[in-house]
Amino acid sequence: MNKNIIIAILIVVIIALIAVFAFQPNNGKVNTEIKFIGESTLKNGGQIQIELSDAQGNKLSGQLVNFTYTSNGVDEKYSVYTDKDGKAYLVLENEPEGEHQVVASFNGTDKYNPCKSTQKITITSGEEKITSTDNNSTASTIANDNSTPSNQASSSSGQILFYDAELNVYYDQNGIIHGGQTDGASIYDARNNRPVPGLDVD
Repeated sequence: MNKNIIIAILIVVIIALIAVFAFQPNNGKVNTEIKFIGESTLKNGGQIQIELSDAQGNKLSGQLVNFTYTSNGVDEKYSVYTDKDGKAYLVLENEPEGEHQVVASFNGTDKYNPCKSTQKITITSGEEKITSTDNNSTASTIANDNSTPSNQASSSSGQILFYDAELNVYYDQNGIIHGGQTDGASIYDARNNRPVPGLDVD
């Protein structure tokens, strides 16, 4: 009876040790995972969204994630830094309708192992309002290997877009708003004519 109990305890200990070593890679680095968290059916103006975390589920902020977006057989490449919640975004603009493949990859660091995830997305007709993100959640983007400040995003057409958190809009270097209800309007006009809270207009 006692012998059976000892054997059972030894088996449990061995299984626990195997489980611990299975999650620890040989190089001592922590495993990572990329998850696509947005919708797989989108319109232009929408965002592809991913989340980067470690093996324990901790969100990894400030890490560079590479997007490869395949459209009509052509690979478009973008690089985005994750925000404080481990999320990164790629804005879709002027993309043809149909099915496209997106690969999000993390090259790893001295502390973290690399990882990669693939998802097929479908672009449908029309345009949707660009998904809102908090000011702290606006990802810093490098498009076509050109460094850009932290209040910028990338569109899938390769154009650099700036984000105005107060108005919740993206606009280009010419001040033209992209997406949403004010698409094509001037960011400067929108800033000068923003609604005043508590002011009723008859």
